[in-house]
Amino acid sequence: MGRAERTALLALDVQNGIFARDESLVHDAAGVLERIDALIRTASAASQGIVIVQDNAGPGLWEPETPEWELHARLTRPPEAVYLRKMFGDAFRGTDLDDRLRGLGIEHLVVVGAMTDFSVRSTLLRALLKGYSVTLVSDAHSTLDAPDGKAREQVDLLNTEVRAAEDHGLPVRALRAAEVAGMFSRAGRA
Repeated sequence: MGRAERTALLALDVQNGIFARDESLVHDAAGVLERIDALIRTASAASQGIVIVQDNAGPGLWEPETPEWELHARLTRPPEAVYLRKMFGDAFRGTDLDDRLRGLGIEHLVVVGAMTDFSVRSTLLRALLKGYSVTLVSDAHSTLDAPDGKAREQVDLLNTEVRAAEDHGLPVRALRAAEVAGMFSRAGRA
């Protein structure tokens, strides 16, 4: 990640069914939504790539084209963004995400969204396997409490694992939203 790489912000599953309109079981839902939206606006202003991925899994989670399936109302929708629907946790599986990114010359992904222990983790891992460098925005992803751990524990676990992977030389890092916003702003001025 030392040289200038073409970057895209990858926002996963920021939908009403996950980030409920009034109350949410998602850890720090309001803060995560605020940081994701700010990053989308900053990336757009800096002419960085933006990909917004919507989970299209259907019955059992939410039905496509229903209010629960819609992108959250607080999410900015830049016209230049790539919009993609997925059927699996991994946003690369069963989609043309890789082709679209390569067509744009993207080498580096900045990952935000939900669910930390499912879509965020699996998409991040697949991105690494496909040769992308990855920045996980440590305070702009979240999940629900689950039998295997509280949401906060899942967020902390992935952030810790990413930092350890970076220490071992993998092309991955965890940065806070403010740091990523600064990175986007600097890229926009370059």
